[in-house]
Amino acid sequence: TTALATAGGGGAALAVVDEFRPAAAAALLDDEIRQAIVGMASVAAGGPAGALLLSSLTPNFLEDLLFLSVGGLAAYVSVINLPLRRAEVKQRFGKILQNFLTDVQARME
Repeated sequence: TTALATAGGGGAALAVVDEFRPAAAAALLDDEIRQAIVGMASVAAGGPAGALLLSSLTPNFLEDLLFLSVGGLAAYVSVINLPLRRAEVKQRFGKILQNFLTDVQARME
């Protein structure tokens, strides 16, 4: 590493690499994925539960069917939305890593 440090800008690049904390990046990724899953689970469970509650308060069968359909649709959309949220988290994490690589490359020049 001393050869890299004596090369032009190598010491600055090594300083950037030393400042990078993989545990912090992993914790950020874990937290983002956990939030996506918790959000999906809460809507997937809350939609039908709310619809069931509303359907118990209405006397008409068509209103019950409407509420249950909307609740089921909310659960379906939340489950379908999970891969999109996961891709969004991966894209954000990829941007963080790309910025890190750009910073290292800029310091090496």
